[in-house]
Amino acid sequence: MLVFVYVPLGLCAGFWVRERAATSADAIVSALPSILFVALSGIAGGLQNDANNGRFGEPLYVYFGVALLASWATLVRATAIGSRTRWNRIGGLLLGLVVAVLGWGLMTLQVN
Repeated sequence: MLVFVYVPLGLCAGFWVRERAATSADAIVSALPSILFVALSGIAGGLQNDANNGRFGEPLYVYFGVALLASWATLVRATAIGSRTRWNRIGGLLLGLVVAVLGWGLMTLQVN
């Protein structure tokens, strides 16, 4: 299921996130806003599921949401370290926000 999410995001990242940082440390710092979006959406999804006493957040979709958020944070960090990709430009921030919203949506999805 995550393949259908990652293919469009990967293509968008290839077109929008092209700038490189001067050093690896600068690239890691530039990845922090995207990782922060992902972390906050994961916390919000978990708190919303707890507040609703399990009425939302089907277990399988919670796992998909957590897997999406964790893998995106890992991808952003790895590309910042490995290729010094700069994630704090508008394209990188928008992609991070889209992933955060998708992850939160999956975590709180209710299937009847």
